Amino acid sequence: MVLDRKNYIKKMGTILKNKTKFQLTKGNANLQNVKKFQGFLSRLKQKSVLDNSVYDQIRPNAAVIPALYSLPKVHKDNVSLKPTLYSIGSLTYQGASWLSKSLSELRHSKRHLPFYQNDSCP
Repeated sequence: MVLDRKNYIKKMGTILKNKTKFQLTKGNANLQNVKKFQGFLSRLKQKSVLDNSVYDQIRPNAAVIPALYSLPKVHKDNVSLKPTLYSIGSLTYQGASWLSKSLSELRHSKRHLPFYQNDSCP
C-alpha cells in the first residue's frame, strides 16, 4: 500500500498532538539523560542493589534518540496509521531487554511468586 506523503504527514501530526503520549522538548537532552541514568545505576551498584554483571549489561555507554514512524493499517477502510517507536540503542533499551528476559525466565521457572497463579498472567 502506498500512502501519499501529505496524508502521511497530516496523520502523523494528529498522532503527535496527543499530549498524553507525546511532548515537545527543547533541544536534545539525550546526553544529559544518559549521564543521569549512569549515575543512578552507579549508586545502585555502590549500594549492592545491582551486581557487576547486571550493571555491565544494562549500563548505557551512549544512546541514540528513538525514532517514531508509522505504518498504514491497510485492513481498515479509512487508512489509519500504527505508530512504532524504534528504540534499539536508546537509553533504556539494554535495561528493558534485561528486565524482559529476567521476568520471562521467572515466569517460566518452576518457582512461582506467592501471588502468582499458574496459567494466569496479569
